[in-house]
Amino acid sequence: MEHTEQFDTNNYEYNVNSNKGVYIIHGFTSTTYETKDLAKFLADNGFHTKTNNLPGHGTSIDDCNSTKYQEWLEFVEKDFAEMLSENDNIYIVGISMGGALALHLASLFPVNKIVVCATVLHFKDHKKLTWLNPYTKYVYKSVAKNKRFDKKIRNQLKFNGYNHYPLVALDEYFKMAKIIKNELKKVSASILILYSTKDLTSPKINVDIVYNNITSTNKSIKSYNNCSHAMLVKGE
Repeated sequence: MEHTEQFDTNNYEYNVNSNKGVYIIHGFTSTTYETKDLAKFLADNGFHTKTNNLPGHGTSIDDCNSTKYQEWLEFVEKDFAEMLSENDNIYIVGISMGGALALHLASLFPVNKIVVCATVLHFKDHKKLTWLNPYTKYVYKSVAKNKRFDKKIRNQLKFNGYNHYPLVALDEYFKMAKIIKNELKKVSASILILYSTKDLTSPKINVDIVYNNITSTNKSIKSYNNCSHAMLVKGE
């Protein structure tokens, strides 16, 4: 099996009659499994919510490796534009790569507020990964997720979505992250930046990159000490 038990092939949209919209974006190699509970909770509290699987997600690792970063950008742009046309007020919540995509959307569209969680624009072992992966992806198409972490903790870690990192797709993510970093100066919406001190995937430097480069005047940071990278999943 190439995916974990925490995997969802479904897309979700709730409370379509509300004129307050929240577009929620999951992370790299994950699925709507990590965003559906938040979508349901916000819908129960009066919001029109939508969370869809990104291209190459909720399917197979090979499919993910066949996806170009432009497909992720175009998908969320189209998805969000549709939701923007249906709501008077609009918000975005993104986790991990979803946080990066949320920032991309906020650089293009009028947004009331965005919440980015465990955003990844700078990677763990960033220099090593960004130099080596463009070459190793031709030899190894994927690598078990736990192998990227210290042997002492590998067996304790839990992951969502695919149980391997698709390395060809990861290289696409590197390209996209570079573009989004350059777009940050165009982000002026109110923003809440969430991160966990226990996060092994999103180094704290990501908070600084976002906070210091956006032009938003209303921006705040909140940290947590008791959750993993999968901040939106119950029990994580």
